[in-house]
Amino acid sequence: MAGETGTHYFQRNLVHHGGFLDEVVFLQRTSDQEDIDWLHTTVSKTPGYSIANYTEDRVSNYAHSWDLCEPGTMYIKIDDDIVFIEDTTIPAIVDTKLKNPNSLLVSANALNQPALAWIHHHLGVVKPYLPELTPIPGPNPKPKYDWRASDLPDWQGPQSYTVPDDFKPPFPSHRWLPARHLNNTDGTPITTADYTPDGPGWYRWTVAAQQHYSFFEHLEKGELWRYRFTVWDYHYDRLSTTFMCIWGDDVVAIRDDMSGDDEGYMTIEAPKRLRRRMPSLIYSSSSSSFKNIALF
Repeated sequence: MAGETGTHYFQRNLVHHGGFLDEVVFLQRTSDQEDIDWLHTTVSKTPGYSIANYTEDRVSNYAHSWDLCEPGTMYIKIDDDIVFIEDTTIPAIVDTKLKNPNSLLVSANALNQPALAWIHHHLGVVKPYLPELTPIPGPNPKPKYDWRASDLPDWQGPQSYTVPDDFKPPFPSHRWLPARHLNNTDGTPITTADYTPDGPGWYRWTVAAQQHYSFFEHLEKGELWRYRFTVWDYHYDRLSTTFMCIWGDDVVAIRDDMSGDDEGYMTIEAPKRLRRRMPSLIYSSSSSSFKNIALF
């Protein structure tokens, strides 16, 4: 999780602050000295934080991440590229896991996950956004951070424009702008998303961009409820384990057979063998080009 955003959220969710977390354990998988210094400084001054160090031969095998799990404890795994977490995320996934004991794990409803991109599109959550093709003058000086969709100008371009599959950024720091002249998402990148774990929602950065800008619009309007749905049963399809919870007892029972691809093992192989299907409930975001967001 990114810097102070993550640590503040974790602190609010520690038991001694009225939350669900007894402790926060960071798995150090970086050789970047600046990151290491930040991590050790943060942990040293924060009660309830600790670091699990791994030798170099274990860092490359993600299955070793689960070696620290013990019976009788529920574990919430959060990847380091999460940049936003909605306040009810942890309570919601814990509650869902307790109400679905036969499910091996419960995942967050992740914004910008390949298959969930398709689901969010069909829920009508993704808005029509298109890339800024030529610079449109804005405030001078330009704000360093300005994520609010209401401050964005209308998209300008040919009425019949569609984003090519191999679209490249037209200029540095270009934005994606609301196509307010459109009444649906026809012709925008999200329409290429399909219900697969490795489709366009995984490898097309344009799909990720449209989802993120749509999220900013809903966040500004206080409409994150639009992403909510009850439980989605994955029927043994692969899902990213960006944000998930699982009982330590179950990890101990299956980890000896876990390969380096812990994600595939925990979302496909183990649930199928045990006949314990995995639901998804909540909300986050990820891809190779963008960072993650976690909501309810």
